[in-house]
Amino acid sequence: MNAVFLEETRAKLLEIIARMRDRDSLDAVILGGTELPLILRDSGNTGIPFLDTTRIHAEAAAAEMLA
Repeated sequence: MNAVFLEETRAKLLEIIARMRDRDSLDAVILGGTELPLILRDSGNTGIPFLDTTRIHAEAAAAEMLA
C-alpha cells in the first residue's frame, strides 16, 4: 500500500529526534529522503525546525526561473 504511514512510526521518529536534540544540541533536522517530509509534515513539539530538502530545492528552482 502506498502513502500509508503509521502513527507509531511518526511517534518513534519524533522520539528519536527529541533524544538527538537533547543529546547533540541539534539546531534543525534535515528531511533528506523522499518519505521523511511526508511522515514528518510538522515538527511536532521538538522545538527545532525541519528542513524539507525537496521543498527547498523546488522553491530555489522556481525562484531562479522567475528571476
